[in-house]
Amino acid sequence: MHDPVQPTTRISGLPQLTDLERRQMLVDWNTPAVPCLAAATIHALFTRQARRAPDAIALQYEDSRLSCGDPDQRSDQLAWTLIRRGIRAGSRIGLLMDRGFELVLDMLGVLKAGCAYVPLEPVHPLYRLPFMIPYRPSAR
Repeated sequence: MHDPVQPTTRISGLPQLTDLERRQMLVDWNTPAVPCLAAATIHALFTRQARRAPDAIALQYEDSRLSCGDPDQRSDQLAWTLIRRGIRAGSRIGLLMDRGFELVLDMLGVLKAGCAYVPLEPVHPLYRLPFMIPYRPSAR
């Protein structure tokens, strides 16, 4: 238990939680029910789920739906296209797209290629975008 509070104790020095409350918040409520995979990436987890349940709904917007298998295959295609074009793991790829299924698929594809995506908003002024673009392919 905590020591008795002295009249000269600053408010910032007062305990916010009892020992029981602290244990409950830090230990009891934070113990995962299912052990998580420490080294798993979001795209690896998505691929695992797509292989486990390819017909399960992965994306839904209003009346449109995509099953897990379709986005997994389409994002794989983008990943291989990026790799074939010489994009290296660790590169940053700008995505200038409206929100929707295609944006999610491209984000997954960029991650599967080992890269990071930088979302670029189409509503930004055009003069601003060149300052935000992380990668420009060289002319060949």
